[in-house]
Amino acid sequence: MSIKPSFFAELQRRHVYKVGAMYAVAGWLLVQVITQVFPIFHIAESIQRGLVVMVVAGFPVALILAWLFDVTPQGIVRTDSLQVSAEAPAAQRERRSMDRKLNYVLASLLLIAMGYVVLDHTLLRRAVGAQAADAAQDKSIAVLPFENLSDDKSNGYFAEGIQDEILTRLAKIGALKVISRTSTQHFASSPDNLPEIATKLGVSAILEGSVQRAGETVHVNVQLIRAATDEHLWAESYNRKLDDIFAVQGEIAQAVADTLSAKLTGAEKQQLAQKPTSNPQAYEAYLRGLVHEGRLNQSQVDFQDWASAYEDAVRLDPDFAVAWARLSRAYTEWYFEIDTTPQRLQLAKAALDQALRLAPDAAETWDALGLYRYWGLGDYDAAFAAYSEALKRKPSSSGVLSAMGNVRRRQGHWEEALAFQQRAAALDPLNSLIQFNLALTYRALRRFDDAQRAVASGLAASPNDLALLGERIYTEQARGDLHAAHAYAEQLPLSAPDAEALSNRFTQWMYERDYDRVVSEIGQVLQHRAQFDPDSQGQLLFFLGAAEILEGKRAEGRKHLLEARRIAEAQRAAGNTNPFAAIGLALVSAYLDDPAAAERYAQLADDGLAKDAFSLPQALMPHAIVKLLAGDKPGAIALLEKAQSAPMVAGAFPGILRVSPQFDALRGDPAFEKLTVDPLPVDKQQTP
Repeated sequence: MSIKPSFFAELQRRHVYKVGAMYAVAGWLLVQVITQVFPIFHIAESIQRGLVVMVVAGFPVALILAWLFDVTPQGIVRTDSLQVSAEAPAAQRERRSMDRKLNYVLASLLLIAMGYVVLDHTLLRRAVGAQAADAAQDKSIAVLPFENLSDDKSNGYFAEGIQDEILTRLAKIGALKVISRTSTQHFASSPDNLPEIATKLGVSAILEGSVQRAGETVHVNVQLIRAATDEHLWAESYNRKLDDIFAVQGEIAQAVADTLSAKLTGAEKQQLAQKPTSNPQAYEAYLRGLVHEGRLNQSQVDFQDWASAYEDAVRLDPDFAVAWARLSRAYTEWYFEIDTTPQRLQLAKAALDQALRLAPDAAETWDALGLYRYWGLGDYDAAFAAYSEALKRKPSSSGVLSAMGNVRRRQGHWEEALAFQQRAAALDPLNSLIQFNLALTYRALRRFDDAQRAVASGLAASPNDLALLGERIYTEQARGDLHAAHAYAEQLPLSAPDAEALSNRFTQWMYERDYDRVVSEIGQVLQHRAQFDPDSQGQLLFFLGAAEILEGKRAEGRKHLLEARRIAEAQRAAGNTNPFAAIGLALVSAYLDDPAAAERYAQLADDGLAKDAFSLPQALMPHAIVKLLAGDKPGAIALLEKAQSAPMVAGAFPGILRVSPQFDALRGDPAFEKLTVDPLPVDKQQTP
């Protein structure tokens, strides 16, 4: 009588146990490879999860196949159920041989697994621990420009905007050091020299990404890399609808913070999760505004495009608080730089009121309020208070730090101003404007070598920055080194569309008494006067007229000075009450032998800048010239003494007083000659 084997005996005969054990060990090893190796090759976590699920799901399949089939010398055959005594001796030998082979394979897999476990608990764990310690100590990151992979290349603004928004969210995490976009935009989307870039930016981690948009669907791919070793710390891909893109930005910022072991406060988590608008079209308009803001060239067209984008955003979504705050900033900068009319400032205030109503606690609202108080109202105490609140909410904002430094400088807190500007430069090392402002502060403190180092840093990032090129000339003039200033002035091209920078070149020839060259060069520049705004045209005409009068060509000089005054008066009649415009009118009136008007305008400038420790010397210096042209030598000297009583910002440097032809009438006066002597030691506070 034949006896049917038990179910468990049949499992053993069919090698199901061994196949299950082999699959479990091999599957475990495969999962380790997926989770440890795949991130190095930028394979998204969703793919990794899918493969792990497939490995787990394959276990019961392997058991079923082991039950149904067997491997024999004749190939894979279907395994039939047998009675205990029915298996032929040859079949038994084959089964035992297969058992031995499976045992060898299983033993090998177990040895490999045991080896991995030992390594994981010794060498690998120590390496991971060291990496974690490094990450805990260095939480600095730069977000490189995102690559636009959309078929429609006009969607480039969308990729730029997404990068900016992710960077903005990261900048609100206090535990992170985040480099500003002004510096990161100097690099390509996926460069092959990450260690070099990280060194330039002063960071340990780099976030790269790409954006692909197709209709209302957006695909975002990001990867976080430790630059020194090119180690991929984290990577992910997102496929979302346009109206869900905010969640992606928050998730990316959160993942970066987690990977770099940066702990978030409750308020920071709330900021990362905020959804500023539910209107995709309003958000697109907002992104266009961000791109214009990043490329602003301080021209009428750029300001118009910048403001128009945010105007579209708030028209499409009147509750879009961040867009209102950005719009207020656009109007305020427009007012300060170009359109200094009350109407423009009123627009800035109206947009700011909307932001304050909708999001009174947002970092962007406090930032906009700070700028409005600073550039719009000239209320430096209130501006600094607003910026301080903005910094609490956005601690890695180089823009806020730079603004705080500029405000402190106007308040006369020079060392504090310098500290804020240095912090801003560390977060935005390739920002030429921040380096320019840093140079101005160093020059005001008579740290001329440090000023030139800041200029050099700015020019390394932006070699054609005209403000920096002009400042390089002015710093040497302030130092009293006309030879060095001459060399730099020669390098500034006459084609430069910046009247302020060109003025430093023309001033150099004035100091050298080369009036013919001043007249000749300004004549060439004015052949293309349409490239300059009215204020700049008036400035160039004043230089031309003054040089002609000093040269002895009084009739020609008066003609150009009268044209300069006409332009300045038209600007003033249109609402330009900027104190610096009054300075120009004061000088023009003085050279036109109208001392009463000159004194009136000079006093207006002094009064308007009375609370501005940074700019007041820029008014006192021309006021002294007004006094001197009116024959009041004691009055001129008194104003120069006042200008030198604080750090000297514009014009009253001893080195300039020694060479300026505008003060020739004071040569030999003991009080004046005392002002031309450099107090020692010069540059005593300079860094090594």
